[in-house]
Amino acid sequence: MEISQQKLDEFQARMSNWISSQGLLFQLTHGGVVRGAPSNFLLWLGRMVIRFSMFLGLGVVIFWGYLVKRVDSRSFMDELNVKVAEALHADSSTAGGIERSRGHLEISSFKLKGSDEAFFDQAEIRGLRTKMGILDGVITDWDGETISIDKLDLTIKAGSENDETGSKMFQSLFEQSAEFKFSRLDLSEATIRWGYSRATWGQIQNSKIRAARTGTGWNLIVTGGQFSQNWLRNFEIERMEIAILPEGVEIREAKFKRGSGTMNFTASLAGPASDPTVEGTGTMHAIPIDNYLVSQSTDGSHKFEDGFRLEEFLEGELSGSFVLGGSLYSSSGLTVDAEISLAADDEIILHDRPNLFKAISVVDRHRSYRSVRLRSGGFKLSTRKNYAAFTDISLEAKNVMRLEGQFHARAPTDKEIEDTLRIERTGEEEEPEEEEEPEEEEPDVSVEEIEPKAFKLSDAPKAAGESSDVERRIKSIFQNEYYGKSLKNDALERQRQVPVLEGALRIGLHAKALERAVELSKMYPIDKETGLRWLDVTLDDSIYDAGVEMADEILSRSRAGR
Repeated sequence: MEISQQKLDEFQARMSNWISSQGLLFQLTHGGVVRGAPSNFLLWLGRMVIRFSMFLGLGVVIFWGYLVKRVDSRSFMDELNVKVAEALHADSSTAGGIERSRGHLEISSFKLKGSDEAFFDQAEIRGLRTKMGILDGVITDWDGETISIDKLDLTIKAGSENDETGSKMFQSLFEQSAEFKFSRLDLSEATIRWGYSRATWGQIQNSKIRAARTGTGWNLIVTGGQFSQNWLRNFEIERMEIAILPEGVEIREAKFKRGSGTMNFTASLAGPASDPTVEGTGTMHAIPIDNYLVSQSTDGSHKFEDGFRLEEFLEGELSGSFVLGGSLYSSSGLTVDAEISLAADDEIILHDRPNLFKAISVVDRHRSYRSVRLRSGGFKLSTRKNYAAFTDISLEAKNVMRLEGQFHARAPTDKEIEDTLRIERTGEEEEPEEEEEPEEEEPDVSVEEIEPKAFKLSDAPKAAGESSDVERRIKSIFQNEYYGKSLKNDALERQRQVPVLEGALRIGLHAKALERAVELSKMYPIDKETGLRWLDVTLDDSIYDAGVEMADEILSRSRAGR
């Protein structure tokens, strides 16, 4: 039986279509039994490959566009803020100006507020930059390697309310997120502050910091900028090396300078995480003396003020060694115990700001007490909170003066300030009595200068700081009803910076210093052992009034003995 070619072709076409509809495996197994099936299968396969390739290409383009633009999306910023806050235990994190450029993520600003378990209170970052590949954080792990920051302003915690919180706070420094890793920090300009009171406050300001992660913690190298801590202020940083370890913080090297002076020390912070203690030692050479007695603000602003000018009384440079102790968190603050010994190029210059030196100058015409240069000897200095003790004083200006004794300097109490400025404890000024006349017994100030009407508002702050009559001018301004209220707060702050001296000093004068005054020569005879005339001065008042009573006595008796 002969089958027509036309019917055969139709059968094969139907069979080929049926086989092609059975799936890829069936086609590969039985496609060859029917003539024409392989060609139809390959044609179908080609069509499928083309379609799949087009679909895959479209998916790749869409996914690539997402990767390129994802850092610009709001969702990426929100997610970044959440992740950063979680990693740093922050209460809030706000990033701004995010973009990806040349394989790096760049963030123009970052503001952070720390939680109870964070190691910081607040932080502000400008110009953050870190490595970021196109697939980092999506398909591959994100390793930023180095985080570079143009400017950092950071307030860190020096302790906490309890050990548990303190431990969590400190250990957060060593945590590393699984989603983002880095091993270095490069800070071009960093300011780091710590401490909650005048006794604990300190800072590293405008410094360059390089931090590298080690096997056990962090290693920091600090260069440039300034260092301040308590009475040590505005030292230029040459180099600091700091190790932050799980067991504490080690300052392995600290080199500072101030003018021609230098200071070096090493220290450690260890102990309870809630209140770590400081232990350290150091040396100093030719450090300006204003770093030992310096006024600081008491308004909690953590700014140093210049209301009280120590250079009116003394200046110079000192050398010696010191021991650090105390705490940067508790109210006791950092303590310093120093052994001061004047080196060959050191000196302490005492100016004649105290009336006692002026009175001696009137009697002794052979020597000048305008600027007494003490160039040999030494003393011990100990600081505690708002208190500085000077003991074992033995200083000498050859052929002029010798000083011995001890005293301490402290901040005035509220009552002492009120008594000085004639302010009632209610906070209001006392009304002057109508019959009260300006004090005329002061030798160098005229009645016109004392009268409140002689002052202009622009001149009052300046007058309050002038060296000739600080306290009396403040009092007279307070007596003026118009100016008193507006200037009270400024004057109170200035008066808080004036130290009160308590103790006793012995001033040894040259044997011929009082020979012109017979009565004074009898009162202060020559000591046979030292060949000096000794004046015993009791200190129990403001530095401005140191030795005032003895000065008055010397002046009155010098006139009587002539």
